[in-house]
Amino acid sequence: MLIRLRDSYVTATGPIHLDVTIGSGQKAYVEVSINGTPVDSGSQIVQRLLGGGAELAGKRLRVTSTVTDTNPNTNNTAVTYVLRGGQSNRQWISAHDVDVEGGTVDYDAIFVML
Repeated sequence: MLIRLRDSYVTATGPIHLDVTIGSGQKAYVEVSINGTPVDSGSQIVQRLLGGGAELAGKRLRVTSTVTDTNPNTNNTAVTYVLRGGQSNRQWISAHDVDVEGGTVDYDAIFVML
């Protein structure tokens, strides 16, 4: 299963930070890229400085996550994305329930930086 999120984010002049959190106690691998260039990866992304608003404007931020249901109490998977430092702080949540215990969901989020 592939869950897609497409949106834009209005930058400002200051630094832009990204947080990516995996919900429901599940395990994941997250990759972050800007215009196709990898900038970070791991099980979650915490306060990752992406760059200044002026340098990011016009670029594409992509976050791909593979989430595996490892919590025996729920089949819910979720990814929360938070961008800070632009004209306003924004949060997005993508979620999906897997059909079987141990199932995997791929999440693909693209934010056009304005």
